[in-house]
Amino acid sequence: RLVAKRFSQQYGVDYYETFSPVVRSSSLRFLFGLATEKNLNVYQMDIDTAFLNGELKETVYMEQPDGFIQQKDKVCLLKRALYGLKQAPRSWNMRLHQTLMKMGMKQSKHDRCVYYFDMDNGSVFILAVYVDDLLTFTNDINKK
Repeated sequence: RLVAKRFSQQYGVDYYETFSPVVRSSSLRFLFGLATEKNLNVYQMDIDTAFLNGELKETVYMEQPDGFIQQKDKVCLLKRALYGLKQAPRSWNMRLHQTLMKMGMKQSKHDRCVYYFDMDNGSVFILAVYVDDLLTFTNDINKK
């Protein structure tokens, strides 16, 4: 697996912000209590290769990986985030947020890592985000 050398990144040159929010423990306690009270199904999922799907705001170059034999003097311009980049978790979170909002989900005003659908039919669908791990709480088996 190709990994960037995080230790060589310079603030203000290779990255600016690295903070990526995670769901609050108090939100999880509330959601599990709600799931118990409302008999909601809880599903967990891990997004494989999540960090590779983040879009970089910065221009980042990296040396070619060991074993690359052609044009050894060339560098790579990264078009997407890569494992090992300081901003990879943040880039992923921003991409996930944009995708969820486009799907019509709403972000909780109390926790920026909790999303939900407004449904008039009594169905419940809530999503909690912890980096690339997601928890869903739902009473609609078609929404898992």
